[in-house]
Amino acid sequence: MPVSHTENKMPSYKVTYFDIYGLGEPIRMLLSYMGVDFEDNRVPMGEWSKMKNTVPFGKLPTLEIDGKTYYQSHAILRMLAKEVKLAGDNTSEAYEIDFVAGTIQDLQAAVAPMWGMQDEKAKEEFLAKVQKEIIPMYFKIWDERAQKNGGYLANGKLSWVDLLFHGYMNTFEVVVKTKCVDQYAGLKLGREKVSSARGIKEWIARRPKTNISYLPTVPARYKLKSGELAVSTPTAISLRARCGFQHIVNKMPTYKLTYFDFKGWGEPIRMFLSYMGVDFEDNRIPVEEWDTLKKTIPFGKLPFLEIDGKTYYQSFAILRMLAKEIELAGDNANEEYEIDFIAGTIKDTTTAPMWRIEDPIAKEESLKKIQTEIIPMYFKLWDERAQKNGGYLANGKLSWVDIFFHGYMNTFEVGMKTKCVDQYPGVKLGREKVSSAPGIKKWIARRPKTDL
Repeated sequence: MPVSHTENKMPSYKVTYFDIYGLGEPIRMLLSYMGVDFEDNRVPMGEWSKMKNTVPFGKLPTLEIDGKTYYQSHAILRMLAKEVKLAGDNTSEAYEIDFVAGTIQDLQAAVAPMWGMQDEKAKEEFLAKVQKEIIPMYFKIWDERAQKNGGYLANGKLSWVDLLFHGYMNTFEVVVKTKCVDQYAGLKLGREKVSSARGIKEWIARRPKTNISYLPTVPARYKLKSGELAVSTPTAISLRARCGFQHIVNKMPTYKLTYFDFKGWGEPIRMFLSYMGVDFEDNRIPVEEWDTLKKTIPFGKLPFLEIDGKTYYQSFAILRMLAKEIELAGDNANEEYEIDFIAGTIKDTTTAPMWRIEDPIAKEESLKKIQTEIIPMYFKLWDERAQKNGGYLANGKLSWVDIFFHGYMNTFEVGMKTKCVDQYPGVKLGREKVSSAPGIKKWIARRPKTDL
C-alpha cells in the first residue's frame, strides 16, 4: 500500500512492464499524476521467456512499492487511485468506475481471438468485423457517457478509469489498425483532458517513444453461450440513498437478477443476494430466446441486476458494490487490494482459446494444455493463499471474491472437464465454508438443478 502522506519517508515505486504502452502505461500515467518518482523498468521481449516463470501467474505489469510487489493492473490502479481521490467518493461513484473498467476488459476479450488465428485471411476478416461492428458498438456508448460527463467516463470528473482507457488506447488503436478515439467527440475531449492533467502532460512529453511491433498473446474469452454483460448506463444513484437497504430506510428494495438457466456468471450474484438475506426474482432466460432478447441489450451480454427498477451491469462491479453494504469488500485499502488482486486472477482464467477453435483435434490439444499447465499454475497459488487464510482467498475472512470464485467454479469445472477444487485442500476448505455460510446454504438446497 502506498505510504500515507502523514509519514515522513517517501515510498519508492518500480513499474515493470514491456517497452510498449499497453497495460503498463495507465500505471505510469497515474504515478505521474500522483507526482511521485518511479523506476520505469522495461523488460525486453527477448528476456521475457526467462523472466516469466518468476512472476506469479506469468503476467505483467507489476508494481513494487518499497520492495513489496503488487499485481493485476486494475487492482493496482484502484489501490493507487484511492490515495489521490480518483476512485469515487462513495459506493455509487465507485460502481460507475468499476463498471466502465469491466467494459474495457470486455472489449479486450472481444478482440483477443485474432491473436490465435493462424490463417491470415481469417484474421483479416475478423479484424474487419472488429472495425465495423465491435468498435462502433463499444465506442458509441462510451462516447455518450463522455459527452454527458464533460469528457470523462464516470461521475463527471477524472478517475482512474479515464487513465486506464486513454493510457491503453494507443496500443489498442495500433492493434485494430484504426483511429478510434478521434472519431468520437466526447472521447476525444476526454483524451485531451487526461493528456493535459497535472503530471501526465509532463510524462507524455518525456516518456520513451515506442514502436509496438509485438504484443503478448491474449487468449479468447472463455464463453459457453454468452459472456458477462458490459453495458453503459446513466450515473447510478447511490445505493444507500436510493435503493432502500433495510438498515437505512424502512422500505425494502426489490431485486431482480437476469441471467441464463445455469450457474455461470450469474450464480455468484444469486449466492451473494442469498447471503444478504434478501428476496430476489431469479429471472432465467431460456437459451433459445436469447437471440431475440440480445438485440435489446447494449453489448448483448448477461448478467444484470435490477434494484428498485434501476439496472446494474458487470458482475464484479455489482458484487463489489453490494459487498460494501455488508462489509465483505475489505476493511481498508490493503484488504481491498488483496480481494481485487484475486478477482483479477480469476478473470484471467475465464479466457480459453479452445472455445474459438473449430478443429476438434486442435481444440482437444488446447484443453489438454489448460488441464495440465494453466489450471495447476493458478490453483496451486490460490491454494497456498487459501491455506494461509483459513480457506478464504484474502485477508483470512469471507469476502465477495470467495463467493464469486466458488459460485463460478461449478461451471468452470464442467467447461474444463476436470474437478479442480477438490484436488486442493485449502480451496476445498473454502468451498465448504462458503457453501455453509448463512443464506448460501439454504440457496444451494433450493436452487434449480442445472448441468452447468
